[in-house]
Amino acid sequence: MNSSEKIKIILVDDHKMLRNGLKTILQQRANFQIVGEASNGSDAIKLCLKLNPNVVITDISMQGLNGIEATKQIIKEQPEIKIIGLSMHANKKYVQSMFKAGGYGYLLKDGDSEELIAAITTVMENKKYLSKNINQDYLLF
Repeated sequence: MNSSEKIKIILVDDHKMLRNGLKTILQQRANFQIVGEASNGSDAIKLCLKLNPNVVITDISMQGLNGIEATKQIIKEQPEIKIIGLSMHANKKYVQSMFKAGGYGYLLKDGDSEELIAAITTVMENKKYLSKNINQDYLLF
């Protein structure tokens, strides 16, 4: 990916207001492009196949197919997509489940916009990202 290409992002959360907030933050960056939105894991999988994003930011707890299960399926079909889990849960079980599913990042919903930008930038460099308010040892498994 060269520096003039935009990073294509899909937002997945069952709360429209949260998706709108993320979109507002990310659209302020010239190098980010929101190419799709979904309110559940099943729709996220379909959108990924259709739109081939660089990054997916997904809530991990949704009705129906949750973000962790959706991540497993997306990565199985499109391993090049970088998926960042978004959650209010900071416990080890959720964090490790997301990374074991193939996720590249894990953000807490109480983080700020700078952390969101940092997470996207980090995963696009093929590096894992873990929210600064989570025990970094959770990545050791």
